[in-house]
Amino acid sequence: MFNGRLINYHNAKLPEERGAAAYSWKIMRGERKGQLTLHQIAKKIDSGPICYKMDIEFPDEVKCPANYYTYME
Repeated sequence: MFNGRLINYHNAKLPEERGAAAYSWKIMRGERKGQLTLHQIAKKIDSGPICYKMDIEFPDEVKCPANYYTYME
């Protein structure tokens, strides 16, 4: 219906961090780098072509998923 013009905002690295709970996994792995990604909607979740991405370096005081989301805002 939208002919490839529908865009999704994904608050993690694609294609490495498809789906949900990316920041819970980051905390468990001790990772401090993240990404905001815009991509075209496709049939398979988080698999469409990437339109834009922005890398993020999280400071040490960001410790729980809520902190990550607040920092990204």
